[in-house]
Order: sequence, then structure tokens, then C-alpha cells
Amino acid sequence: MNIQDKTKEEFISELKKLQQENNELRSLKEKQSEELIIANKELVFQNEEKAKQAAELKIANKELVFQNEEKAKQAAELKIANKELVFQNEEKAKQAAELKIALEKVVASKTEINERIKELNGLFSLELLAEKFEDIEDIYNEFVNVIVPSTMQFPEKVFVELEIENKKYRNIENFKLSLAKTCLLAPISLFDKPSGNLTVTYIENLPFIEFYEQKLINTFGNRISRITERIISLQRLVKEKEKSEESDRLKSAFLANMSHEIRTPMNGILGFANLLLEPQLSDEQKQNYIQIIEKSGARMLNIINDIVNISKIESGIIDIYLSETNINNQLQIVYDSLKLDADIKKTNLSFHCALTEKEAIITFRSKFSPFKCCTSLLLAS
Repeated sequence: MNIQDKTKEEFISELKKLQQENNELRSLKEKQSEELIIANKELVFQNEEKAKQAAELKIANKELVFQNEEKAKQAAELKIANKELVFQNEEKAKQAAELKIALEKVVASKTEINERIKELNGLFSLELLAEKFEDIEDIYNEFVNVIVPSTMQFPEKVFVELEIENKKYRNIENFKLSLAKTCLLAPISLFDKPSGNLTVTYIENLPFIEFYEQKLINTFGNRISRITERIISLQRLVKEKEKSEESDRLKSAFLANMSHEIRTPMNGILGFANLLLEPQLSDEQKQNYIQIIEKSGARMLNIINDIVNISKIESGIIDIYLSETNINNQLQIVYDSLKLDADIKKTNLSFHCALTEKEAIITFRSKFSPFKCCTSLLLAS
């Protein structure tokens, strides 16, 4: 019994131990499970970190590739810049060499510089001619005496002929140009039309610097053309001004004469109209006065028409033609018009026709009535 009881107690004790160990194992498993969960979480976190690091590494690799490409570009640009620098240095060297050659040419070309100075002096002198002279012959003389000595190689042996507007100016009268003679020729044109030539040659067989002197003569010919155009334009303007002033004077005289011409028939109309009011006039006198009034009215109308015709002639819309008139009749009309004023002023006015009917017929080259001319002649006498 005791043995059995002891065995049972041992068995219970062992069972308790086993339960305790089982509990410990369970606790251990739970701890291990928790640790495993934590480990898994850490593993997931580490994987995520690795993924982030991988992404960052990928970006870093891209940046590295971009930086390498930029470095390659910069290297290429630097290479190009170096080439350009080498090219610029070569160009500088070439320019330095060209400058050196140019300086050598400048030093060696004093003759050409002097010729250019001559050309400029000649052109300047031509400009002075335009302001100094108003006559073509004066310009030619100044050209021969001033410009040629300052521009040509052998001025004392130069023959110059200027042919312009059918006139010739020569510095050596007896010199004859021949086809075999080498000449420098420049055309003269006025207002875009050929008008002559400027001919320059040496009287002896002397060499020409063809490029320089021909160019020089062409320049002078062109300048002389322009200066001559300016002179002709000024001369035309002066003539137009004089013509305009003369036209103004004629208009003033015409208007002064017209005022007198208008008063003459008006006086006839008003005077004989007043005479018609006299009660003691006979029918024959009245009829005579009425005829004089009608003639004076017709003359007034002719004068007004003549004033209108003057304006038409100035505008070019009227033609002047030849017509015949009787001087005796015109003088009779004038006498009748002025007789009344003469009687009022108690002035003796007489009239005598000395011309025969055949001699009194004249041709009058105008569209105006000859009455005005007769009136002027009568008053003048």
C-alpha cells in the first residue's frame, strides 16, 4: 500500500513536473512565436529598407549616368572650345600676317595715297564750283586751271575738251584728236539724256594709269553733269520768276485798264438814261439815245466776256484767231461813248475819219473786241 501510495505520489509529482515543463515549453513557444513575429516584422522592415535602398541606389545610378553624360558633354564642349581657340589663334596669326602685309603695302603705296588725295581734292574743288559759278564756261575754266593741275600726272601736257549742249570748250584750240590717240572719255548727261562728253588726253605720248585716271574722269564727268543740271535748273527758275513777275505786272495793268474800260460804257448807259427823262426830247433823239445805251450795254458785255476770256487763255482752254474789224466804226463807237462826258465837262471833243473804208479794215489777232484798243488810242491822243 505504501509502495503503491509512494508510486502514485511520484507519479503525481512527475506529472506535475511534466505539466510544469509543458507550461514552460508553452511559454517558451509563445515567446518564440512572439520573437518570430517580431523577427518577421524586422525582416519585412529590412526588406522594405532594402527596397528603398535599391530604389535610391537606382536613382543614384541614374544621377551618376547623367553626371557621366554631362561630363562627356563638357569634355566634348571643352574639346570644341579648344579647337575654336586653336582656330582663333590661327586666325589671329593670319590677321597679324595680313596686317603686316597691309602695313607693308601702305608703306609701299605712297603714290596711290597721293593720287587718292588728288582725287579728293578734285571732288572737293568740283563741289566748290557748284557754289561759286553760275556759268558752264566758268566751270570749265576752273576745271582746267585748278582741278587738272591737282589731279593729273602731267597737268602742263593735258588737253581737255568739254562738249555740252552743242557747245565745245577747249584749252588748246589747234590740237586735233585722232583715232589712234589714247583718250580718257566720260559721258555728260543732263536730266537723264546724253548731252556731250568730257575728253582728256595728253598732247604727247605719255602713259595713262588707266584704272585710276579713267575712274577719276568718270567721276568728274558725273559731277559736272550734276552741277550743270543745277545751274540750268537755277536759270530756269530765274526765268520762271521773271516771267511770273512780268505776268503779275501785266495783270495789274490789265485790271487798271479794265476799271477804266468798264466805267466808259457805264457812263454812256447812265448818262443817256438820264437824258431820256427830259420831256422835250423828240422821238428821233430818244431813239438815238436808246441805240447808244444798247451799244454801251453790248460793249459792257464784250468787256466782261473779254475778262472771262483772259482767264480761259491763261488756263489754255481758248484759241486766238484772226478777224477783221473796221477802225472807223470802232472810233465812232468810242466817240459816241465819250461825247456825253465831254459835253458835261464842257470839253471840246472832235472826231474825224481820215481812213477810207478799205483802209479802215484791219486784221485783229485776238478774240477780244477791238473797242478797248481804240479807246486806249483815243485817250492817249
